Amino acid sequence: MSRDVLPDHLKDEIHKDWPFPFKYVPRAWTSFAWGKPELVHEKNLDPTKDFDRGAPKPITSRGSFQISVYPDAPSYWTWAAWYVAYTFKDGHQFRIGARWDNVDNYVTWPTFPTTRVYKEDGNQDTQNWLHDVRTSDLFYMRTIFPGGGRKTHLRVH
Repeated sequence: MSRDVLPDHLKDEIHKDWPFPFKYVPRAWTSFAWGKPELVHEKNLDPTKDFDRGAPKPITSRGSFQISVYPDAPSYWTWAAWYVAYTFKDGHQFRIGARWDNVDNYVTWPTFPTTRVYKEDGNQDTQNWLHDVRTSDLFYMRTIFPGGGRKTHLRVH
């Protein structure tokens, strides 16, 4: 854990993108220099769009699945140094584990299941993904089940 691995614009930030009360956790507490992830298993990853510097991006094409590990993580962190992500064809993504930021080259652990990562025009929504999740103080978390999905509403104060 170190603020030194974060880019300058995030060094003193909290996780504003996490639900209450976790949104007050400093980003420095969850940031690590574990290097790039290594792909263990994948399905439908596009070699031309879903990789950056030889490593799988955290958000991949619609309909893709990945399991990755971090071989450069310290041995005492190997139990947590993994990432599982599935991007559904409708643009929603389920992810859990340690997420590599391929732009700023650091790892966030833990990461939580998220919602829409693609806008209606097909482009990735990396700036405002939370707008699809939060409406004033109502927080929507999509829970995915094998036969379909349902929305669970959590009141956030």
